[in-house]
Amino acid sequence: MKTDLFCFNLSFSITMSWLKKPTPIVLTQALIALILTSPPAHPFSPAPNWPVTIGAIHFSSPLAEDLDLDGTLEIAAFSWDDRLHLLSFDGSYLPNGIISTDPVDNSGETSSPSAGDFNGDGYQELVFAADEGKLYILSLTDNADQLKQFDLGATILRSTPALGLDSDGQWVIACGTCGAGVVLIWPKSGRTLTIAPTEEVTSTPALADINRDGELDVVFGTNDGGILAYSIAEPGFPLWKLTTDGPVQSSVALGDIDGDQYLEGFVGSLDGSIYGFDCWGKPLPGWPLNLGGGYADEGIISSPALGDINRDGFLEIIIGTGIFTSTYGRLLVIDRMGNILTQKETDCGIISSPLLVNLDNDIHLEILAISYNGEVLGIEADGSNTEGYPGKISPGPITATPTVNDLDGDGYQELLVASDAGLLMLYNLDAPHQFSAWNTFHGSSDHDGVTLYISAPQEYLTLNIDFDGEAPVLSWNSIIDADEYRIQRSFQDHPQDFSMIATLRGDPLIFRDTELTKSGRYFYKVSAYRDDSELLYSNLCSIDISQSLTQTSHSQITSNYPNPFSTSTTIDYIMGEAQAEQKLELAVFDVTGKKLATLIDDYLQPGSYSIDWDGLTDEGNPVASGVYFLRLSNGIDVSSRTLVVVH
Repeated sequence: MKTDLFCFNLSFSITMSWLKKPTPIVLTQALIALILTSPPAHPFSPAPNWPVTIGAIHFSSPLAEDLDLDGTLEIAAFSWDDRLHLLSFDGSYLPNGIISTDPVDNSGETSSPSAGDFNGDGYQELVFAADEGKLYILSLTDNADQLKQFDLGATILRSTPALGLDSDGQWVIACGTCGAGVVLIWPKSGRTLTIAPTEEVTSTPALADINRDGELDVVFGTNDGGILAYSIAEPGFPLWKLTTDGPVQSSVALGDIDGDQYLEGFVGSLDGSIYGFDCWGKPLPGWPLNLGGGYADEGIISSPALGDINRDGFLEIIIGTGIFTSTYGRLLVIDRMGNILTQKETDCGIISSPLLVNLDNDIHLEILAISYNGEVLGIEADGSNTEGYPGKISPGPITATPTVNDLDGDGYQELLVASDAGLLMLYNLDAPHQFSAWNTFHGSSDHDGVTLYISAPQEYLTLNIDFDGEAPVLSWNSIIDADEYRIQRSFQDHPQDFSMIATLRGDPLIFRDTELTKSGRYFYKVSAYRDDSELLYSNLCSIDISQSLTQTSHSQITSNYPNPFSTSTTIDYIMGEAQAEQKLELAVFDVTGKKLATLIDDYLQPGSYSIDWDGLTDEGNPVASGVYFLRLSNGIDVSSRTLVVVH
């Protein structure tokens, strides 16, 4: 088998009247010359040797990943004409850099390539699903003859392989199909499993432990009009189904929007509505948000991005509206209660998905989105345009979500854009490569659709909450240069409406809230200030007072110090009298719900205990800098805290 050509005898013909595919555009030499001599205006300029003509690209988002560990990123892009292109950041093709798949009548490639280290050798493998109904895994370090392939049982349209880890720490790949549901693949063992086998799924599944039961869940929209969630531990029936009024081609985004450590989800529909739901499939307050335009005007294909764009301690939902025939579209920033905070109108639909990346020289995130006609929007947290934006990329149309990353290792961001007209374009951005919350389609190169909580990268303000038997007790770490800390509180009936309850100066950084008048869940956040200017804000914490009144006889985490920490932290916890016969587990989880380290898994006598965690996983690997969750459970009580690791 040759690397540059893979031929298969399987062919399918599909017709979907509700999906209008754009017609490929043929570029003339004159048009290409015009593009090369007419670069876009500031703040992005073409990188040397770009653009590269590779063939029309519909929906398939280009991947940028260091596949050979040389310090620069390689590019993988899937063109409509059944070819996967592998290029260097300088625009040159890698050796044997074109992989062809079997053509299918009336169809072409629309899925995006993904990347993951499946064999644990430190190198990222490429994963791509071809429209003929096969999934491939390719490593640049392996012989091409060892390319792995899996039969998905039906054709593929737009659904991209999503990667996650199961409860045993094994990689799982999930990909939707046109009529055979979602296929799960364990690449190490070769095991395959199909869920919802009669559904037509052109959206990309999201993978995470949404309900924190220790098992990986799969959440996806269907063309029959619904959102489904399955646990891979019980794949025979769904955890739940939420019915929509139209097909769901948008892909679900997951994140903890209310600080309860459970994941909520958001997705658009061709019915012109955006759906928000909790981990049990119940609509969130204020959702769905019906935009009122219907299919033609405000039908939604764009997939949402999640991030704390305005730095209020909550995640916002960012999404585009419109389809191919729309005469206008909107880029929307929506808060978790369904209120539109910002909207930018365009003269056509926004079909690709927005990104949350750094576009300027500050430490905060901006929104980047590209309309169907190639208008490039850059939006600040307050809704204003980022300096130099909007811009223009031509020729369009643009249906593929762009990618932003530091491809050449120079410390600055590049913007990678694929055009339906057949060009792969790379632009230099005047922005340092610092951090990104959502830098490509479905969030990251594993396309799992899960957002991480993003704090300022230089320093973390970490809030913890306990209950001393009478009142909530808040504690947090000291911030350099801060001269005061402002504490805000809200209640469960209007959790977004915070009010200032106290201002503290100096040590100790502890506040005991004795002014509560009713039972229920309270939310808290703390901001560090100097000279009346906000420096940092904390994570969001909540506590249910109705449950905490009898908590002294229950098992709980009482403290951990230091937090944030770099090498180790000491965790204090109590084994309560009421559950003396229960087995106790104390474990560390990442924000997707994956268990990283088990610190205690044993039967304990009632009493107070301490244990140190050195920041290592159960496999002995140090965790990266970021936010983690410490959870203590005994089958009855659950106590949790937020940990921050800073290297």
